[in-house]
Amino acid sequence: MVENYLDIVAVLVIFFCLGILLSRLGGIGGIIIKIKRMVSRLRGDRD
Repeated sequence: MVENYLDIVAVLVIFFCLGILLSRLGGIGGIIIKIKRMVSRLRGDRD
């Protein structure tokens, strides 16, 4: 029972850290925009 509880806590901590990173990067929309910019750069398009 205790091991399952520790696993749940670990998952919650990971999601919490990911949430902080997402909020600092400008949310999911900001990440999508960055990915689109990277793809466009790889293709050579200056959009």
